[in-house]
Amino acid sequence: MCLSVLAFFVPALAWAHDYKLGHLRMDHPYALIKSEPSARLEVYFRSFHNESGQLERLTGMRTPVAAKVAIMTETHSVDHEITWVPVQSLEIPPNGQVTMRHDTPEGYQLLLTELKRPVKVGDRFPLTLIFEKSGEKEVMVWIQVPRNVQPSHKH
Repeated sequence: MCLSVLAFFVPALAWAHDYKLGHLRMDHPYALIKSEPSARLEVYFRSFHNESGQLERLTGMRTPVAAKVAIMTETHSVDHEITWVPVQSLEIPPNGQVTMRHDTPEGYQLLLTELKRPVKVGDRFPLTLIFEKSGEKEVMVWIQVPRNVQPSHKH
């Protein structure tokens, strides 16, 4: 009996961080707290999957925890120094995916600044994603400590 109950709940927990919006799947949204130069949250996803034959774009976001939300990408100087710059949208290719993790070289993040309240590891908050073709989807973001931070890839 206990095993059958576990078999029912474990898949539900595994999907708790997976969100769908039409042909889009957003996997495991999470945030990291950054205190330098000021309090901010960096939001990442394990991936965005586009299961359609058409290009999709993430064009905006909103959340009750921050006054400003921006899509950021990395640029690298000649000296290999990383700088984050805002971009208008994040393209998700047809029948493809974009990985958006803190520890990968793809170099995208959602940056939340001007936080409206103090936050801590373990907190959750809603984030509404706005897509060009698919519309809007609210996801729940967990603030966590990263499992694997690469010291050579500093932001």
